[in-house]
Amino acid sequence: PSMRTPTEMIVGLVLCPCGLLLTLTGTLAPSWRQVSLVPDQPMDVVWEQGIWDICRERQSTHDRLCGQADEMGYFEQVPVRVAQGLMPSSLVVTLVGLVVAALGVRCWQPEPRHLVA
Repeated sequence: PSMRTPTEMIVGLVLCPCGLLLTLTGTLAPSWRQVSLVPDQPMDVVWEQGIWDICRERQSTHDRLCGQADEMGYFEQVPVRVAQGLMPSSLVVTLVGLVVAALGVRCWQPEPRHLVA
């Protein structure tokens, strides 16, 4: 007989890809923080620092250049190094969780089989 999938499982399977997409966006985003009023730089220059890249933008002309050299030691800071490890790890764990959840929903039964569990 066909069984209905519980609402909680359906909601979980919908929210998990949403979380995966948001984590991917956060991992690849070039602007985790913005730094302005940097000494020896024009007043309208804003530095956008992500966990993989640094971009420099002039607000007056909206010229944006990415791949800038890390002159301020941003990538050596501990929080950035930790984020460089944790964000891709989070993507992998979320993807594994999605696969396991999808398999769990596919194999779900109201009474557990104790030999399998």
